[in-house]
Amino acid sequence: MNIFSNSLVHGGPKLTQIWVTLRKSNATAEILIQDDGIGIPEERHLEALSRFSQAGGGPGSGLGLAIAVRVMKNHGGQLSILPSSRGATIKLRLPLLEI
Repeated sequence: MNIFSNSLVHGGPKLTQIWVTLRKSNATAEILIQDDGIGIPEERHLEALSRFSQAGGGPGSGLGLAIAVRVMKNHGGQLSILPSSRGATIKLRLPLLEI
């Protein structure tokens, strides 16, 4: 939910769409969340994922993505910001359980 909220709050006035893509890659689920907002400059990706910081101004404490990163790690997954020519693209990877 944090990533969707970030798109809506920080995407800017020209944000019109958010796309979600889910795919399976071997034993991993990959979720891409993309928007057509103002995006996150590549040189600010690390800052955007760090505690108490934001890639751009705006409301919030700067903890949301840092907490999301930790939750993903706690579940054996990964959260990353991908370079994007339009808007922001966040990739979530989670291991799948074999049943």
